[in-house]
Amino acid sequence: MKYQVLHETAAGSGQFNIVGAPIEAESTTAALALVLPAVPAGLRYAVAPYRAVAGLPDYRPPAPDEVGKSYAVVFRSSLDQAFIPDGATYASVMTDAANMCMAMQAYMPNAQFGLMPPDEKPAPAPAKPAAPATSGTVSSGSSGSGATVSSSGVTSGGSVSSTVSSGGAAS
Repeated sequence: MKYQVLHETAAGSGQFNIVGAPIEAESTTAALALVLPAVPAGLRYAVAPYRAVAGLPDYRPPAPDEVGKSYAVVFRSSLDQAFIPDGATYASVMTDAANMCMAMQAYMPNAQFGLMPPDEKPAPAPAKPAAPATSGTVSSGSSGSGATVSSSGVTSGGSVSSTVSSGGAAS
């Protein structure tokens, strides 16, 4: 089945717009999994079944890994509006939940329905690679009074040791 990809317009806005080209997936779960890696951090996401022509797809039972999955519904009553969560939940029981969206769209011709993960949590930030440890030695020369100041063993996240000497006596 083809799906349109929906991203929240801004973090916490509760409004979703179609982004990019339709994708193809075997189930709603598979479509959401395909979408997640490209969702900007902090935004929620959804998919809406793509209907190129009038009518409904032929019946087919849900994929085995889809059975029993439920989704929060997003909805728009006209094509010039953003999608918004409507409080409903559709589940993949006798068919994929996306087919329920298609049936509702047939019943309400100007409306469009989509599905998002039931927890409605925003996409996580991408994992950041660990900062490499750095080390080095920094030294400064002597002052006019004959004192020498040096720092060595500077490590990111570690400690810095300093030595100040003046004519052989540490101060």
